[in-house]
Amino acid sequence: MDSDLKDLDLYGILGVKQSATEKEIKTAYRKKALECHPDKNPDDPNAVQLFLRLSKILTILTDTAARLDYDKLVNAKSAAKLRKKLRKKECHSGIGKFINDIFESAQHERLVRDKRIFKKEIKRLRKYIKRLKKESDLIQRETEKEKNRSYILKIKWKKKGVYNKANLTSLFSKYGDVSAVVVLEDDKSVAFVEYKSKTAAINAKNKEVGLESCPLIVSFLGEFGLDSAKKSAKKRAKKRAKKRAKKKAKKENILLLEIIVHSKSKSISNDKSY
Repeated sequence: MDSDLKDLDLYGILGVKQSATEKEIKTAYRKKALECHPDKNPDDPNAVQLFLRLSKILTILTDTAARLDYDKLVNAKSAAKLRKKLRKKECHSGIGKFINDIFESAQHERLVRDKRIFKKEIKRLRKYIKRLKKESDLIQRETEKEKNRSYILKIKWKKKGVYNKANLTSLFSKYGDVSAVVVLEDDKSVAFVEYKSKTAAINAKNKEVGLESCPLIVSFLGEFGLDSAKKSAKKRAKKRAKKRAKKKAKKENILLLEIIVHSKSKSISNDKSY
């Protein structure tokens, strides 16, 4: 745990009791996070820091081991406060002071030990949060790349003048939003169709055949179609490997059968000679 969280009442910040369930803690966190979100508090310079602090509090209170260690620390602090109150009443007595000193020493040792364990748990959680943040950033970057990418299909046909931008757009819009359709002016039998969605482009490539009177030849343009090509190549390679294995097994079985027949015929001939 960060030093600024170590002495805070994490339950009090979320507005829940120490006995609250994980569901109640998450509900309280969402409510508090909405109130303290930096977008809703643009004039508050501490909004970002408070929002991050809430995330750390949620991580601690929803992790079983970390929460247990934190509760030990809270209970130890509560016991220390109670002890102070009792000490005021018993300090007039020498025996009371002696007992109080022993109790205070033992409680201090327990508190130090609990703090040490709690620090280890916080260190582990900090590493975990850092790893999660890296993974989140990576996913976000990949998502942004996917959003900014386009997927282009090359369309060819034999008869000139059959297809144009309008009817090609109509044909290929069945599979998803078409970003652009370009028909080459110098060659009226070639066009390019652009999609924003990879799935839409793959479906269009695999399913669209065009008109019966003038079929379309659809192919991928660029590297995004290589995954499908690799999968097809792997399937073909597996089939070939299976065929070779079957042929080999068949040959081995035939050879084994010939050996058995030969050995039997030899034994029969030996019996006759006797």
